[in-house]
Amino acid sequence: MRPDLILNLIFTVALPVLMLQQNLFGLGWGVYLWVGTIGAFMLAALIPFAYLLFAQIKHKTVSLLWTLVTYSALLGALAAFWWVDGLWFAIKDSSHSIFLALICFVSLIVKKPLFYWVLLELLNPQTPEEHKLLEWANLQKSVIFLTRSSTLLLMCKGTFVSLVNIWVKYHIVTARFKTLEFNQQLSHAIAIMIPLSYLTTALVYSLIIFLWWRAFRMPLKTILMRSSWWDALARFANRL
Repeated sequence: MRPDLILNLIFTVALPVLMLQQNLFGLGWGVYLWVGTIGAFMLAALIPFAYLLFAQIKHKTVSLLWTLVTYSALLGALAAFWWVDGLWFAIKDSSHSIFLALICFVSLIVKKPLFYWVLLELLNPQTPEEHKLLEWANLQKSVIFLTRSSTLLLMCKGTFVSLVNIWVKYHIVTARFKTLEFNQQLSHAIAIMIPLSYLTTALVYSLIIFLWWRAFRMPLKTILMRSSWWDALARFANRL
C-alpha cells in the first residue's frame, strides 16, 4: 500500500473517527474531555481539510483539479461551522459529494468534461510533444466520448454517495448537536459510510479504466502506469 494512501486513510478516516469517540479504546476517555463535545466535532471536521491543504503546499501542486479538491475541502471545513442537526446536518455533511456531482454536471454542460483534467493530472505531460499529442487526442470524437462518459460516471458516483450519506446520517445521527450522543452516533455513521464511499469510488474508477482499456487496449499489467497511457495515445495517433 502506498504511503500517501495510508496517510490519507489516517487523516481523513481514522483520526476524525477517534476524535468523536467518548470511550476511546475502552479506556472510558475521549478527546471531548479536553476540548468539549463541540471541540471534538470541530477537530474531526477540520483535520481532513488541514491534511489536504498541507499535502498541496508540500507537493506545490497547482492545477484545476487540485484547486477543485482544495475548494471541496474548504467547503467541508466551512460547513463544520454551521452547527445543525437532523436533516440539515445530513445534507451539509454530504457537501463533498454534492460538490463533485455539481462540478461534473456543469463541466458537461459547458462541454469541458472534468475527467479531461483528471487525465491531464494522470498523464502530466512534460514535453511540447506530449502537450501537443494530448491536445490533439482531446479533439478526437472517441476521446471526447470517453472523457464525457467518465465525467458522467463521476457525477453518478457523487450523486449516489451524497444521497446514501444523507439517508445514513439522517437515520443514525438522531441526537441533538453539542451532545456526546451526537458525536458517538456520527462516528458510527462515518464508519459505515467510509467503506461504502471507497467501494463506490473503486467500482466507478474500475469501470472508467475498463472503458479506456476497451478503446485503447492497454496492457492490463501496466494500465495504471503513465507510460502505458502515452504509448496507447501514440498508437492511436498512428492509426489515424
